[in-house]
Amino acid sequence: MTQKNSISKNSTDTNEVLNSEKNRKLRKFRYIASAILLLMLAFYILAVCYREQYPGLEWLKAFAEAGMIGGLADWFAVTALFRHPLGIPIPHTAIIPSKKNVIAKSLATFISTNFLSTDNLVSKAQDLKLVDKGIHFLEAPENVEKIASSITAVLPNLLDTLKNQQTHEAVTTQIFAQLKQLDASSTIDKLVNWLLEEERYKSKLSPFLTQLALALSANKEVIDTAARDNAPLAKVPILRRISQSLAEGMTGKAAVNIEEALIDASSNPDSPVWNTVAEMLQKLQVQLKESEDMQQQLNTLRDQWLSQQNSSALANNLWEMLGEKLAIDLDSSNPKSAQEVANIINSLTQSLVDDPALKKKLESFLFQKFQLLISNISPKVETMIIDTVQGWDPHSFSSKLETQVGADLQYIRINGTIIGGILGIIIHTIELLF
Repeated sequence: MTQKNSISKNSTDTNEVLNSEKNRKLRKFRYIASAILLLMLAFYILAVCYREQYPGLEWLKAFAEAGMIGGLADWFAVTALFRHPLGIPIPHTAIIPSKKNVIAKSLATFISTNFLSTDNLVSKAQDLKLVDKGIHFLEAPENVEKIASSITAVLPNLLDTLKNQQTHEAVTTQIFAQLKQLDASSTIDKLVNWLLEEERYKSKLSPFLTQLALALSANKEVIDTAARDNAPLAKVPILRRISQSLAEGMTGKAAVNIEEALIDASSNPDSPVWNTVAEMLQKLQVQLKESEDMQQQLNTLRDQWLSQQNSSALANNLWEMLGEKLAIDLDSSNPKSAQEVANIINSLTQSLVDDPALKKKLESFLFQKFQLLISNISPKVETMIIDTVQGWDPHSFSSKLETQVGADLQYIRINGTIIGGILGIIIHTIELLF
């Protein structure tokens, strides 16, 4: 708020300085125009008084007389725009104050039609080629790094703000409401199909194989216990110990072999384990399409998982976890979140560079939104101009306008006086010739 007040104060101070300068310029040229008019009056009096002694002064009289007429006529015309000349309410004078509302509407329509029209602004925006300039800007690594850092820097405050205002509940509620509309089996089928395409499952599932191997290693005691308790002949007293030892040995050896196979497969795309994974995914894909029981079970699980109580608790947990992970990451010397944002930006930029059709779609989308924005803003700007000008006092409005253009209008008086004098000499010459 303090920064906004400071900016507003600076803007006001700047406007006051500019208006003061324009007022000074207006007074200066008003004095010059009036001085030239008085000079013409002095020339006229001189010529009238001494023309009998000096017949050549008839030329000066013609010049000064016509100059005074021209100067006075233009003084009347310029003054009549802003006020009644000499305070006399002559008809069709003080035009600007009396026509303030009409001028406001005309000005607003002129600006809206000629400057804020959708076609005009969209054409100017297309000439700027903002998408190309944006791509060029984002191709510089230092620019992407700055943007990514700025985005990640505000994320903690944004999350806190959303949390404090309970906005996150509305957001997550909306997300879960949309998830409930998804067909679970169809969604999983698309995911499985995506994994099978180009054998993506090898790169995407390899971390899970590593985690599964670690889980087997960490739970060997549980596996051994289960194998010992369920060993064949475990209930026969004489054979119990032998049966349990064999079961433990076989289970332990199998667990080690499975663990080694999983770790090998996580780094070796040619491992036979991946053939088994592919077969399992293909069977799952068939079941998703043909088994109505599985489809129903998946939808039931979806509804249970997204129930009001579960989804609310899950959303809060995810929100808390996201905030904690982000805070820890940003406190590190090399935040991964900033790098991820930078990677996303680089990926989108490269996609636009490699795919002209995608860039064309983005430009079309942006221009459509820009057109919609302009079509909504233009009438509001027009209304704002009308309301603002109509809200001014007529004399205040006239004074503001005279401050802006009055100095230039004084040239009309100066030119009118001089041109009038020249025309006076021409008329006097014609008079002598005829």
